[in-house]
Amino acid sequence: MADHGKRKTIVVEQIGSPIRRPHIQRATLIGLGLNKMHKRRTLIDSLQVRGTLVSNGTTSGPVVIDTMTLATKGSLWVTRPAMVHYATPRSHMLAMADELFALVLAGKITGEPQRVLALAEAAEAHRALESRKTTGATVLVP
Repeated sequence: MADHGKRKTIVVEQIGSPIRRPHIQRATLIGLGLNKMHKRRTLIDSLQVRGTLVSNGTTSGPVVIDTMTLATKGSLWVTRPAMVHYATPRSHMLAMADELFALVLAGKITGEPQRVLALAEAAEAHRALESRKTTGATVLVP
């Protein structure tokens, strides 16, 4: 977050393609002005009163938040979900797996590799993954 006078801002970058995303996600991206990959927007006080910030992923490191700011900005909520807490006990994990595979079999969830490389190009694939230049699945084929 940056401090512009007394207004706090956050910079958001669109790193994945909006193509083939659900309508609501595309609408959100377009509403934020993030309709193209690698486009950035600076948002000022973007959460509504009693809004929720969900922090997913850890590739960029921990998100440090001043808890007093949560109160002064409108009684905000912050959560950092971890899959293990949604997948235990085992019966919950199996139920989620059943739901997921039913949606895949129904064609409601599809997964197409964003990049396919020959196994001989494994080093290139590794460099691309390591430098975060990939989105979606990268598949190596013999």
